[in-house]
Amino acid sequence: MTEKDTIRKLVLVFVSGNQATVLMSQLVSEGYDFTCIDSSGGIIQETTYCLLIGLPESRLDHLLELIGSSCQPYMKFITTQIDVQPYVIHAPLIEAQVGGAFLYVLNVSHFEQI
Repeated sequence: MTEKDTIRKLVLVFVSGNQATVLMSQLVSEGYDFTCIDSSGGIIQETTYCLLIGLPESRLDHLLELIGSSCQPYMKFITTQIDVQPYVIHAPLIEAQVGGAFLYVLNVSHFEQI
């Protein structure tokens, strides 16, 4: 690994399941390595993934453009439910903005591949 290719950024990308497939295939075709973790849960019953992407600083802008083009927010009707023992109450549909991606970019002071 040359100095130019040294991992200097760790990007955590939280993306909805229906957009993760497209994003992951684009990442593979562009030569990015990543780890995918299922991070589903919360009030909205949607599949969510966390992608861990280590990369040189020179590729960060390209990655951000790729994520922006693949993960646009959109409006969707979703069902809600409240779990109150011993019943599960189904509330009506609500309209919510879903999709898009949450990003955290962290500096890497040392990277070692084993």
